[in-house]
Amino acid sequence: MEEEVPQVQDVLAEAKPHLRQKDPQSGSGVMSRKLWLRPVDLPEENCVVLITFPKGTAEGFVEWLRRAVRDVHPDLTLQPKLMASAKCMSLKCSAPFTLMLKGAEELCLPKKLNAECGGGQWEFVMSHSHLFDGIENPDTFFTSEETGSIVRHLLYSVQASETSLKDPPECVSRLSLFVGEPILAKCLSEGLIDQIFPLHEGIALKALCKNWVKAFFHRQILHDVKDYFGVKIGFYFRWLGLYTMFLLGPSIVGTILLVIGMCGKENMVDMAFLFYALFNVIWTTVFLETWKRKSAELAFKWGTLDQRSGRLCQPRPQFTGEVRRSPITGQKERYYPAWKRNLIRFTITGPMIVAALALSILTNSAICKMEEHVGSIEGTWGQWFLHHLPKVGLGILIPVYDALYYYLAVWLNDFENYRTEEKYENHLIFKLVVFQFVNSFSSLFYVAFYQQDLGSLQAHLAALLITRQIVDNVKESALPYFLGQFKLSRLHLSLKALGSPSPSKEKKNILQENESRIQATGTEKSSEDGTAQPNKPPSGKALSNAELESSMTPYPGTFDDYLEMFIQFGYVTLFSAAFPLAGLCAFLNNIVEIRSDAFKLCYIIQRPFGERVRNIGTWQDCMELMGLVAIVVNVTLIGQMGPLHRLAPSLSQHHALLAVVVFEHLLLGLRWFLVRAIPDVPSWVKDEMARLEFHRREAFNRQSLLEEDKILVSSIPGKHLGIQNPDSEDTSSLPHPSGKGNNLN
Repeated sequence: MEEEVPQVQDVLAEAKPHLRQKDPQSGSGVMSRKLWLRPVDLPEENCVVLITFPKGTAEGFVEWLRRAVRDVHPDLTLQPKLMASAKCMSLKCSAPFTLMLKGAEELCLPKKLNAECGGGQWEFVMSHSHLFDGIENPDTFFTSEETGSIVRHLLYSVQASETSLKDPPECVSRLSLFVGEPILAKCLSEGLIDQIFPLHEGIALKALCKNWVKAFFHRQILHDVKDYFGVKIGFYFRWLGLYTMFLLGPSIVGTILLVIGMCGKENMVDMAFLFYALFNVIWTTVFLETWKRKSAELAFKWGTLDQRSGRLCQPRPQFTGEVRRSPITGQKERYYPAWKRNLIRFTITGPMIVAALALSILTNSAICKMEEHVGSIEGTWGQWFLHHLPKVGLGILIPVYDALYYYLAVWLNDFENYRTEEKYENHLIFKLVVFQFVNSFSSLFYVAFYQQDLGSLQAHLAALLITRQIVDNVKESALPYFLGQFKLSRLHLSLKALGSPSPSKEKKNILQENESRIQATGTEKSSEDGTAQPNKPPSGKALSNAELESSMTPYPGTFDDYLEMFIQFGYVTLFSAAFPLAGLCAFLNNIVEIRSDAFKLCYIIQRPFGERVRNIGTWQDCMELMGLVAIVVNVTLIGQMGPLHRLAPSLSQHHALLAVVVFEHLLLGLRWFLVRAIPDVPSWVKDEMARLEFHRREAFNRQSLLEEDKILVSSIPGKHLGIQNPDSEDTSSLPHPSGKGNNLN
């Protein structure tokens, strides 16, 4: 096969003079802030997905990987490029439109059908591509996110073959690859590949920065966010927006009740406490049920409402196990027995989680005990300082414990070795939610139900909520920004080193000639006939978009964002009756949080691959469980903190306990009624699905009858009516109108 790009060895040979240059001694090359804060002006030419390799990667491995991929997908473009500032090799990956269509079919990607076929979305099929809307325009048929996902699928679908394993490099021989195993996933898990990520698209990114990140007081452009970052991220920002809007209720009610508590009598304060506890239960249930409806609407509009779960699940790159023949496909696969995973859970994971929880409970209890003894210290200022110091210290210590336990939970989850991403994430959520709940709320439970001090509970909740929000914002935005500045400064110094003056004029000319080939965007460009042609060298020295984005922090996913909001949701629902301003503090924080997370995605973090989901998954179950716990906690607060006894002083302790239990069951019954009364899927969605399905069936029936008539007429002997026999069109394989997977829109 004729190579479309220069060999990797040629690129590395030309790059060696650059790699030998020393860094400048001075530190004058500090990276400008505008470079870090600018969106990408132009996308990398012929590059949708970038693969980077660690420093010191053997030349033969990069070339072997290129050949292995090209043997499976000859039309896939893999252009080698030296990232001079990082002193490592990379591959620029892109695919022609015809190969993209093939990848879309393999992914079962839903695309919109023509109006004549009933509209809505259907899983793409190449043999019936003419039925899909916009297929005639290759530039706009796939969204930016879909393009990156398809190229990634094509790369990950490359499996080891007898040809690729015939004479592999030494580093590949140590991997124990077998025929049929995905090559890139294995290389990524073993560290032979550093990163695989999609590059930003300049025009779309600029529009998001202008109309989303900087449009602080405007509605979110969620459809554009979904098209650029994927459905999963679109769901997160819609959920966060709805949650923030719903927080207006607790904010207003809590502020009014706080004013009543400051100005009213004790009887009015007790009534306000009782009312706010009841309001919390109703608000939590209505919010969660409303989100279910909004989630169904979004999934309907974005074509994932009836997405088939688990059909396309592939093993995680980090999944390891013994090689066996699959009982389903008959092909070789890696297998990890369940008994080993269960053994790890009971002997390692369980004891370590219990030890971590015990440490958190003991630390929080010790700090609360310390606070009990500071009241006897004389001196107004000293007493005030020492009284609030434990609360602030607890607010700082809790995020530290959260971070340490996060690494422990990830290590345990990796050790348990889950095959699919869904199972891996669900078990990680369980581990972290259990610890976060104990670590974040154990001190509040101690004060509320052991000390039974309402004033101390208010102070603790306010300190924890406010301190945690400040720490989380610094950790999410400020810290990654300054770390990025440091990385870019180092890259800038390395880039200046490539242009440092050489003592030899001849050597300087060689450097300038080489730089015109490999520096920045001046990399080799393949012509139509397959020969390599150098681009015009760029003027001046600057980081290429690939180098800039490869230095950014990889996107950790929506996991941390949901976890942060889950804890905040607990602060608002569990104990906010003791601190009515909790809802207002959360509301103000989330207004900033939306744009802060958007800023992080567009400016600081690498662009992630998109994921198609139907809802927010396990997090919905966690929120609903928190709603049930909120009922028990709020009712117990009413009985423990005294409002019930003051409102009904004639009640004995036995009758008061009975009243609390009855009130709890009434609230649980109210929640059950609200859950049943509010349907999860809006009626208009069901009606629209039925209408589109009816029109689609009619359209497919008409097309099937037309094809049958053509075949019948063309088969009449002795007649030539000028109608071509449509043998190339297999009408039997047309999608059946009642088939599954018809994601409607």
